[in-house]
Amino acid sequence: MPVFIQSAESISPQDTFRSGNFLQEGLQPDKDYFTCLHPDYKLFINPGSLRRMSNVIRMGLTASKSCMEKAGLNQPGAIVIGSGLGCVRDTAKFLNQIIHQDEQLLNPTAFIQSTHNTVSGQIALLLGCRESNLTFSQKTLSFESALLDALLLLDEKEAGSVLVGGIDEIVEESFSLMVRGGCAKARMDADILESKTPGAVPGEGATFFLLSGEKKPESLARIEDMEIVNSCQGLNELKAQLSAFLIRNGITEADIDLLVSGRNGDAGSLEMYRGIEEVFGHSVIAAYKHLVGEYDTASAFGTWLASGIIHRNQVPDTVRLNGMTREKISKVLLFNHSRNKDFSFILLSDLTS
Repeated sequence: MPVFIQSAESISPQDTFRSGNFLQEGLQPDKDYFTCLHPDYKLFINPGSLRRMSNVIRMGLTASKSCMEKAGLNQPGAIVIGSGLGCVRDTAKFLNQIIHQDEQLLNPTAFIQSTHNTVSGQIALLLGCRESNLTFSQKTLSFESALLDALLLLDEKEAGSVLVGGIDEIVEESFSLMVRGGCAKARMDADILESKTPGAVPGEGATFFLLSGEKKPESLARIEDMEIVNSCQGLNELKAQLSAFLIRNGITEADIDLLVSGRNGDAGSLEMYRGIEEVFGHSVIAAYKHLVGEYDTASAFGTWLASGIIHRNQVPDTVRLNGMTREKISKVLLFNHSRNKDFSFILLSDLTS
C-alpha cells in the first residue's frame, strides 16, 4: 500500500529542529566528532523528569513529540525505533560506577536506562501510547529495519499510523574506543568526503517520522519501496541488485532526479559510493554525513533530507556533490552502506507520483 510521510523532525549537529533554515549553511563541530545542537527541552518535557534523563532520551522524546505535533496527532498507532548503540552515556556511567565503587552500592537508574529500548519506552509513556512498541538494533541497518517493520505494520493494517525513528548518541568514552579500534579518525583539517585514510568522522542524531497510508495536502513525501542487501561480492553485484530494485518499481536510472549518497569520507567505502553515484551521473547527487557525521542510524537523517528536498523542491548548496539540476525533484533514491556491507536503498517520491 502507499505510505506517506506526514511529518518529520530531526535534532542534529545542524540547525534542523523546528527551523526554516533547511541547511542553508553548514556548521562544523567544535570537537573531533559531531554533537547535536540541543533545543530547550523544558518546552517539551516536564523539568522534574528532565533532570534524570540523559541527552539521548531527551533528544528522542523531544523530536518524537514535535513530530507528532506537526502531524496534528496525540498518539501513533505504533512506535518503531532503530538504534545501533542505544543509550551510550548511561551505559558508560553504569560501567564507571562498577569500577569506581568496586561493584558496591550501585545506582540502578543508569543500568535501567542503558538498554536500547529505553527511548521507545519513554516515548510511549510521554504520549500515553499502549500500542505496538519495538526497537531494532541491527548496527548500520537499525533504521532501515525499523522502517521496514513500519511499512509492514501499515501494509497489514496492524496500525493506522506509525511513529518511526532513528537515534544514536556519541560520548567521549565511545569516541575514544572508536579511535583506538581504528573505526574512526578525526580529520577536521581535510575534506571529510574525500580522504585516503580509513574511518569517518563520528556523529549523532535523533530523527523521527510519522507515517500513514493516507495522502494529505500537507504530506511531505511518499515512500515507494526499500531494499536491504546484507552483503555482496563487489560493485558489479551491487549494481545488479540496484537494477533489479529499479525494475521492480517500474523505473530506470534516468527517472531518479536525486541520489542522496551516504558517502562519509572513509577510503574503504569510497569505491562503492562512487560506483553507485556514477550510475546516476545525470541526476542531482547530494551528501549529508559531512554535516552530521557517521553513526549507525545516520540514514534516518538522510531520509529527513530527502523528504525535505521533495517537499520544498529545493536542494541546498551545502549538500550538493555535482552541478546537475532538475526542474522538479520527483523521485529520490537514498543509498547507504558501511564498510562494504549492510547496503540499503530507500526510494521516495512526491505526492503526484
